[in-house]
Amino acid sequence: MDFSLSADQQRLREEIVAFARADLNDGAAERDRDHVFPRDLWLKCGERRLQGLFIPKEYGGRGLDPLSSTLALEALGYGSEDGGLSFSISQHSWVSTKSGASMARPSPLHFAKNYSSSPNPFEATATGSTSSVSGSARISAMLGSRRISGSGGSGAPSMSTSW
Repeated sequence: MDFSLSADQQRLREEIVAFARADLNDGAAERDRDHVFPRDLWLKCGERRLQGLFIPKEYGGRGLDPLSSTLALEALGYGSEDGGLSFSISQHSWVSTKSGASMARPSPLHFAKNYSSSPNPFEATATGSTSSVSGSARISAMLGSRRISGSGGSGAPSMSTSW
């Protein structure tokens, strides 16, 4: 069995490592020390659709398979000295995937056309919903949530998560 990366996967990894090293590292130690989230770099990552690795292309994502998406996130973490930014993008990607994976056929409204354009980058990192039966209610309790009108697909109230 051959576990070598494909040529496309190698190019993807090299592209993201080079991008992270060139564009994301300046001031990383200062941002970490000062507890500052780099909204401008979040948007720059959005231009490369890093927040939408798993999201189908027709909804504005990259449409990558699970292995290629994982390689891309690994490359981002390898090339970037900003662990908070890398972690936020990684978590955003997984939340987007998990919330869309449970749908038989996701609607275009489920996936935001451009996650990076959110006026508040923290809203984008907390996309998804929670219910008391999904196991994710613990996360919403830590982050804060509020009931919104309507109900989720499971019949549980829809929730909006905020930081």
